Amino acid sequence: GEGTPTILTLSLSPNTPLLSYPYSSGLYGEALSISPSSENHRGANISHCTISPALPTGLVLSSSTCIISGTPTAAVGQTNYTITASNSAGSRTSTLSLTIGPNTPIIESFSGSSTGSYGTPMSISASINTRGANLSNCTISPALPEGLSLNSL
Repeated sequence: GEGTPTILTLSLSPNTPLLSYPYSSGLYGEALSISPSSENHRGANISHCTISPALPTGLVLSSSTCIISGTPTAAVGQTNYTITASNSAGSRTSTLSLTIGPNTPIIESFSGSSTGSYGTPMSISASINTRGANLSNCTISPALPEGLSLNSL
């Protein structure tokens, strides 16, 4: 025989979001954007993201997209960050390994007069942004006029 048809109703509930991040690195003073390498909302949009420990100065985590962006103003050795993504089903963590390396220094400005008279002492100082590293050497090209010298450090 024939039976009575049975209606089966399935209901799917959302699950906690899954994110993963690639190993990332950047340089002091250069814009950086880090997106999850894989992202699965698992049935519900991500409602909030947090990170611990705090990111290097100049970088921020979007609390709604889990994207890290900005221009770092501190060099930081390899650090593991825990990112927590939340949706209506709950929260799940993922790990991001991030390194911000030092960059080449930038001479931002000079102070002192760049003109002088023969036989009169003069001094010009540079304001240098070391961008996360200690200065190891200073050079000048072309050579300074006779009687002038560069303090190499």
